[in-house]
Amino acid sequence: MKKWMLVLSLFLLTGCWDKIELEEQAFVVVVGLDKGKNGMLDVTYQIANPQVGSTDRSKAEKEKAYEIVTLSAPNLAVATQLANVSITRNVSLSHVKALIVGEELAKDNMFLHISETITKERGLRENVLFLVSKENASSFIRNNKTPFETRPHKFYDLMGQRWKETGFVPLSTYQMYLKNTQHDAGAFLAIYGTAKNRHQQVKKEEDENVAGEVKIRSGSHTQSIGSVVFKNGKAIGKLTGEETRLTLLLQQDSDVDELTTAFTDPVKTNKTIGTRVYIEKKAKIKVNTKKSCPVITASVPVKVDLVSVPSLVNYSTNTENGYMLKSHIEKELERKTDKVVKKSQEKLKVDIFEFYYMARRKFLTMKQYEAYNWMENYPKATVNIHYEVELYQFGEQVLPTNRQRVRD
Repeated sequence: MKKWMLVLSLFLLTGCWDKIELEEQAFVVVVGLDKGKNGMLDVTYQIANPQVGSTDRSKAEKEKAYEIVTLSAPNLAVATQLANVSITRNVSLSHVKALIVGEELAKDNMFLHISETITKERGLRENVLFLVSKENASSFIRNNKTPFETRPHKFYDLMGQRWKETGFVPLSTYQMYLKNTQHDAGAFLAIYGTAKNRHQQVKKEEDENVAGEVKIRSGSHTQSIGSVVFKNGKAIGKLTGEETRLTLLLQQDSDVDELTTAFTDPVKTNKTIGTRVYIEKKAKIKVNTKKSCPVITASVPVKVDLVSVPSLVNYSTNTENGYMLKSHIEKELERKTDKVVKKSQEKLKVDIFEFYYMARRKFLTMKQYEAYNWMENYPKATVNIHYEVELYQFGEQVLPTNRQRVRD
């Protein structure tokens, strides 16, 4: 009898009464959050059509690749249920690739509370990309029409790789945002983007811009460059593409390992030298917390490959010129990094370089570290940054051509 009861219970446990067929699912790939009226949250869903762009394309030739829905609700959970008022399929957040937050909402004091409620939403993964848009998130999602990618999720998959390679933006995720807001001494850098062509006045160098300021002619107006600085879960300022790069060079957990940039030619100061910078080793950071005003010392080793020298000055075989260029690049990097450090201490008043990781090691207990109050002491800290540049490649043609060679 007991044996039959056991067999019967196994049949009951294998029930599938709560299953949902794939064709009944509406998979959201992008979620946008904006500040609504009367304390409400405007939520935008970009829902992918799985047939478009797949081998089943012939059955959906006239169908759109995605559908975009925007509605107002007290929170994300309620919005997901309300979406089914007009959507016949069950709205699922299990395939979300990116969380887009409008800049206005990101600056609001309530955003941290809103973001914490998102963690309770079933199905939404915490490793989704976290991006702040200059305009409303709804407008960003609707205007983000890329000429090469039919399927919307593919754009974020591929752009994630490009962001990692260029270093113009930090590779930020929702999980990283939640983790960093729990620290009492650090900041969080989020991707900054826009999908509107604002025709902003372009600065001298492209990496000195933020999203919307890069002069580029394309069928798509979407730009991602620079970062938004969060403190205690709230957006408090922005970094340009160059400032973001320099910050990532000092962060210990950064994935950036190669950058392409230009430096002023030390001999022909009206020209620039194109370089490729390799980061093979992490910066060596030391923090002295014996005094109330900490002393931070950072040594950053980088390898520099000369990509182009328009001045045709011989920096490859001429030892004196090579040393001059090496010293010049080190000073340029140090000068620019010092400006970012000053901005973080005087304007932002937050440790964007994550020096606090090293500072915590100086204390035996967490209580001692918290009593030190790193967030209050960091703006008063003395920060010394030194770059160690190694010139190790000069391209296939080491010397300038004979007809144009500049005499040393």
